[in-house]
Amino acid sequence: MHTQVFWKKKVCLLKLYTMIFYLALILMKSLYANILQLYLKKGEIEVKPMSYFAEFLLRFIKTKYIFKVYNENMVVILKNQEGLKDITVAVPKEYIPISSKEYEVFEDETFRYIVIKRNLKETNIYLSLIK
Repeated sequence: MHTQVFWKKKVCLLKLYTMIFYLALILMKSLYANILQLYLKKGEIEVKPMSYFAEFLLRFIKTKYIFKVYNENMVVILKNQEGLKDITVAVPKEYIPISSKEYEVFEDETFRYIVIKRNLKETNIYLSLIK
């Protein structure tokens, strides 16, 4: 009799834990979906087919780059015969790019991210050290 009561308590606890886990999973999926929707509305997430990202990654790998630093300036030279559109370069935040219509600049605490906007085969990005 004592074994049956113990076993029933274990089964009830297991069912309770399973139900709590299942509810938490549903809540997390809903929260995740809502967060994704917010990022989509802000334009911070791009939804494209896997083939797009595979092609981009292969193009990114084929991109040749040279970083030249002299005095207080830097030049980033990028080359790719398939095009440079959307290729991104990260440089230390101490350097600021000289403005150009060829790229956009984003930053975080440590780096500036330079994203090429046009499908050029080659470009030079000129940067100056901030004093």
